[in-house]
Amino acid sequence: MRGPALAAQGRGAHVNGETIHVSKTAELPKAMIAIGDYATGEGSDEENKQRVALTAALAAEVERIRMFGSAAHDLAWLAEGRIDGAVILSNKTCDIAAGVLIAREAGALVLDSSGAEHTATATHTIAAAPGVAEPLLALVRSAL
Repeated sequence: MRGPALAAQGRGAHVNGETIHVSKTAELPKAMIAIGDYATGEGSDEENKQRVALTAALAAEVERIRMFGSAAHDLAWLAEGRIDGAVILSNKTCDIAAGVLIAREAGALVLDSSGAEHTATATHTIAAAPGVAEPLLALVRSAL
């Protein structure tokens, strides 16, 4: 049985004792990107305008878009190389902190939408394999 992805700062990321790494994908048109789910409830129409724009921009540029419904899942699968990037527009530290560490320890670049290194106060999370991080960030910034 496959266990969960685990990481410790400076010690890499692992699943069942095996070191994991992000994908080697180097072209955005060949990338599979996960996006956070859409907002619901009061004010969701306004919040979802950015998500719809992002989805349209991604659909025109990447191989596949996935929506798993969990930021932690997105970041763990990025770390395992199952997807090539993840864009999360609603950050809650409790939802992403562990996944950010696991993704970084597996070699992902984890940024905020300004292109700065992601911190606990970031409003967006753009995490990707190094080969697609720059074009993904550019696409996200143009869509938002």
